[in-house]
Amino acid sequence: MIIAFLRKHPVVSVLMAVLLIAGVACSKVIISSTRIALHELHPPRIQPQRPAADAALTNMQDITITTADGVLLSGWYVPSRNRAAVILGHGFSANREEMLPEARLLTEAGFGVLLCDWRAHGASAGTQCTWGDGERKDVSAAIDFLVARPELDAQRIGGLGVSLGGIIMVLAAAEDRRLSAVASEAVWSSVTEVIRLEPPRWGPISTWPQLMVFRRAGLDIEAIRPVDAVTTFGSRPLLLMYGGKDQWNPPEMRAQITAAAPLAEIWLVPEAEHAKCRAARPEEYANRIVTFFSRALLSP
Repeated sequence: MIIAFLRKHPVVSVLMAVLLIAGVACSKVIISSTRIALHELHPPRIQPQRPAADAALTNMQDITITTADGVLLSGWYVPSRNRAAVILGHGFSANREEMLPEARLLTEAGFGVLLCDWRAHGASAGTQCTWGDGERKDVSAAIDFLVARPELDAQRIGGLGVSLGGIIMVLAAAEDRRLSAVASEAVWSSVTEVIRLEPPRWGPISTWPQLMVFRRAGLDIEAIRPVDAVTTFGSRPLLLMYGGKDQWNPPEMRAQITAAAPLAEIWLVPEAEHAKCRAARPEEYANRIVTFFSRALLSP
C-alpha cells in the first residue's frame, strides 16, 4: 500500500528521500563534532624531554607545583638575574618543550622563566584539558611559586603564551592581577566562536554537540571568553600577536579582540599561519618579546 502510494505521489517520494539523506548527513555531522570535542578535552600526551646542555639554560631546575584544586603540574624553572620572571605557556596537545626558544631568548636577557605543562598535558597530572577554564588555576599556582622566590620582585611577573597558552594567560590575568604584563599569540574571541570555525561547518548542527560535550564535562563555557578578559587589563601592558593566514583567527575575530583592548600593542604578521609568528620572523619576534617585557617589567 505504501509503495503504491509513493508511486502515485512521486513528489512525496523525493521529499522522503531528501529527508532521509539529510538525517543521515546530520547524524554524521553530530558524531564528527562529538569526536572533535572529546579529542579537545583529552589531547594525546607528549612527554617533554629535557634539552641537552645549553648555556642559556644552565641553571634550569625541575619543579613541581600543586594548583588550588589539587592538580600536580610538572615544569622547569630558570632563576632570574634581573628580579623579573615570565611564565611560558605552550599550545594545545604540546608541552613545555615548545616554549624553549622563548625561554632561551628571555634568560639571555636576564629574566627568570617558568615553563609548565598545562593540566592533562605532558608530564602534568589532570584528566582533561579545559581550554582555560581550569588552567587559570595553573597560572595562579605558577605565580604563587614565583612570588615565593627570594630573587624575584613579586611586582615583576609576566606571562607569554601561544595559542591555547595565550588564551590561558589572558583569562588568568583577568582574575589574577599579580600577572603584570601578558604577551599572547593567536588568541580567539570565545570558545563558541572558534568552534564555529571548525569543520564540519553546519552552523548549530555542528556547534551544539561540541558545546554540549564541553558543558557535560564541567566546563564553564561563558567563562572562556578572551574577548571579555582583555577588557579588564586597563593600563597593564598587553601584546597581542597574530598571523595573517591564521585560519582560527579571521580578520573579523581579530577585530573583536583589538576593539575590546584599545590600549594593547598589536603585531600582525601577514605571512604567518596559526601560532607561527616566531617561525615567520624569528629576529623580529625575539626583539619584540624582549623589548615588551623589558619595558613592562623592568621599568622603575
